[in-house]
Order: sequence, then structure tokens, then C-alpha cells
Amino acid sequence: ETCAAFCPNVCLRALKIAIPSYFWNNPDIELEIDGSAEDQSFSKIIVKNRQEEPKDVTDWDTDTSLFAYLPAGRKYNARFTSRNSIIWPTYARVDYEDAPGECGPDFLNFVFEKPSATSTCHELIVNGNAGDSSDGGSTQGWWHVDGSVEIASGGADGSAHSLLNKNGGGRWYGLAQHLDTRCMTEGQKFAFSAKVKLVK
Repeated sequence: ETCAAFCPNVCLRALKIAIPSYFWNNPDIELEIDGSAEDQSFSKIIVKNRQEEPKDVTDWDTDTSLFAYLPAGRKYNARFTSRNSIIWPTYARVDYEDAPGECGPDFLNFVFEKPSATSTCHELIVNGNAGDSSDGGSTQGWWHVDGSVEIASGGADGSAHSLLNKNGGGRWYGLAQHLDTRCMTEGQKFAFSAKVKLVK
């Protein structure tokens, strides 16, 4: 998934955009980028999806990396779209792939256009009541930090099921969620609570 905006005699900086691997499985999704400087602008470039072999989408650090090569020192706007509607992949981590100042300055900015998140920010955890279901439970929204994530019979306080982090072997093993970055504001505080059942 690589696009290059070609400009003769212009320094191109390499940018990596990491998003959840499960998000990019939809063939209709595209990443659009357009940019400008004081003296000129360039036409929109589009990073298109390509179907790949499925990854372990329950591994919390399994990302899909998209790459764009863009003229240095300019302003950029980007958006993820599906069938002409702007969508958001929960998070998008942006890093330079080349050395700082390798052939030119950093971008003046790189801003994502995002749809409103009003309907999701009042409950950040996806499938937080996974153990309450009576039809077999679901791991939707949950990832593992090493080991695996599965549904097990019987949960805390008599609930029907629990989420099991199986094959754990270290203190860092556990369960994880990706929180919608549109809901994160610097300085905010969040309260988290969970019921835990210990098994041998």
C-alpha cells in the first residue's frame, strides 16, 4: 500500500500510518491525502486497499501499515473513506519512516478529518458485558497481549461467560482494547472497573 506524489527536485518524506489490521479488510476503504504550500498545492493521492491473507486480528499490536511519500515542509489533510463517506479506524498512528531532516523539514501539519464520535464516547469499552450473554458469548472488541483470547463458560458473580486469556506465561500477558482516539482529550480522567475470575 504505497503511494508517491512525484515532484521533480523536491524532497519526499516517507510517512507510515499504522491502523488496526481488521479495519483494512474492507475492500471499499481508501486513504485520501491532499496537501498545499504557500506557492502551490498538489492533487489528492489515494492509498487503495488490497486484500491480503488474514492476520491474527485478536493480537492487540497487529497493525496494517500504510506508506505515503510526500513533499517535505507542507500542510496535509487526510481522511479514510468508504463509498465516499468519511470513516475512522479507531486510531491512526503516524510516524516518519526516514531520518529526521534527511532531505528536508518535517511537515507543517498532518491532520485527519474525522466523523463525529458523539455516539461512542459515552461508553469507550466495546462489548464490555461480554460475559452476560446467554448465547455463547463473544470476543468482539477484545484483543490479547500475548497468549490468546477466548470465551469460557462461567464468569464472575455467576455471569454466563468470561473472557479467558489463554496460554499466558508472563506478567505482561492480558486482555486489551483499542480506545477511540476521537474520545481522548489531554487532561481527562477515566474510571475503569472489571470483575475477575481466577482459574487454574
